[in-house]
Amino acid sequence: NFHGAVIRGGGGGGSSEAASTPPEKIEGLYASGWLKRGPSGIIGTNIPDAKDTVASILRDLKSGSLVPGRERVEEGDDTGDGDDGGDDDGRGGRGAPRGREGLDELLRSRGVTAVDWEGYRRIDDAERRRAKGGSNHPDKPREKFTNVEDMMRAASEVEEEE
Repeated sequence: NFHGAVIRGGGGGGSSEAASTPPEKIEGLYASGWLKRGPSGIIGTNIPDAKDTVASILRDLKSGSLVPGRERVEEGDDTGDGDDGGDDDGRGGRGAPRGREGLDELLRSRGVTAVDWEGYRRIDDAERRRAKGGSNHPDKPREKFTNVEDMMRAASEVEEEE
């Protein structure tokens, strides 16, 4: 149960930390933003933090301490090989594809609609236009979406060529 927890050292080899439990190191666990530091900062502080976390992942991949496709040892697996006895086709355990393909498949299976970089840019552009079009604060750079459906619609809209 990680309710109310933050991931300290979430740039690599993070640990769970909640008020009532001592930190437990979790190999291969990475976090950024509020999950890593707690509820502080804005997008401007979260982006450099995310870049730091990505640098930690890349460093761990290069050093060999993080191996793509290697599973953590699960409870009840006393062999240490991450195999729970299920079918494994060598693509990441239990038939799961690795890498971006595996992440995309996992998100789809959980009903998550991901926003790619171009979608993020469309959201950013829409928020900037919204600030210019109706904000009571002339120096406000963006008018943030308050409705997920509207934001996702903006992420998928393709602008007309002028």
